[in-house]
Formats: sequence, C-alpha cells, structure tokens
Amino acid sequence: MRALSEAESKQRLGDWLPACRERLTRSPAEAADFMAGGNGVFVAKASGVAHKTEGNLVRVGLPAEYVLAQWEELAAAGDGSVLVADFVRPEYELLIGATRDEQFGPVLTVGQGGVMTESIDDVVCFLHPLDRDDFGRGLEELRCARLLHGQRGRPGADLERLYELGSHLLDVLVADPDVMGVDLNPVAIIDGRPVVLDALVILSGA
Repeated sequence: MRALSEAESKQRLGDWLPACRERLTRSPAEAADFMAGGNGVFVAKASGVAHKTEGNLVRVGLPAEYVLAQWEELAAAGDGSVLVADFVRPEYELLIGATRDEQFGPVLTVGQGGVMTESIDDVVCFLHPLDRDDFGRGLEELRCARLLHGQRGRPGADLERLYELGSHLLDVLVADPDVMGVDLNPVAIIDGRPVVLDALVILSGA
C-alpha cells in the first residue's frame, strides 16, 4: 500500500472537500506570496510525512515571519515542500474516515478527532450506502454528542454537511478500487461547519 501526501490526498478527493485556504509551497518566496493575502496567522506543515504531529512537523498559530524562519527546516524533514494554510480556531475536532472491510465493504467511521483520537476511542461506524436517519442516530451514541448540538452559545454542527462529507468518502471507495482508505483528521467544526484540516489517502499499491 502507498500513502499519499496531504496535498496529494486532498487533490485526489476533489473540490467537494471543505478545506481552508492553503498552498503547497516549494520555496520561502512562494510561502511569502501566499501569506501576503492571508489573515496574518498561519499553519506550516512538512509535506510527504504521514504522521506529522508526532514529529513536531506541524507548526500552528505562526505569524508570517515565523513561517519563513522555519520553512527550510520543515522542507528538509519532508519532501522538500511545505504546506502553508490560514490558521483557524475550531470549536472542536472530529475524525471522519472510510476503509474497506472484507465482509461489509466500505465502512465509515466518525468520532472525536485531533491528537487524542487513539486515546479517547470515541467512534461510531456506518455501512454503505449511508442512510441519513441512521447517521443521525449513530452520532448520538458518541460520548461527544452534546458538542454536536452546541454548547455555551456555540452553534451546533451542521449535520447535513457532515452527512454529505461521510457519503462522499464512501462514494470514493465505491468508485475508485485503488483507494483502500481515507482518513480526515482533524475535521474542524467552525461556526457549525466542517472544515478538513488534514487528509490521508491510502492506495492499494497495485
């Protein structure tokens, strides 16, 4: 099997993927050009590394000058390029993934996301085709379900957009036999809307 880089994964999944403004930069000059049109705070990631967080290869909340100061270090740790994105502050984070099961076919997983995903282990699974009512009921089984409804004045998650995102992932596995799995983690919930901050596509190697 072969893992695509984050930029390749997002490109493979297509324009329907809800993502923040970002660019794969191949030089500090490209990074500076991208950041000139941003909000002043950015995320910089080494490209071509599957588990970037563990290697401290994701730098968040940086002003432009800090990104440029760290660009060469991040590029050297990966494939020579750096993914730069506008920094966003989520209300909370989810994971949404899809894999192939030998018995059940494409299976969707939804749960708490971010760096604590494996420790928390709060997920629910769904089969293809994804039923709207089953999806809504399944989300209620999550320990983090109350977050989805909004707390302390924060908006609830747009469950229809989450459903559409999950359906798209399952459709990718159905339509493309080379794709063995897709992992979107984290999926930030911002003003109720899902925004994919990282993506990993696994191909069959055939």
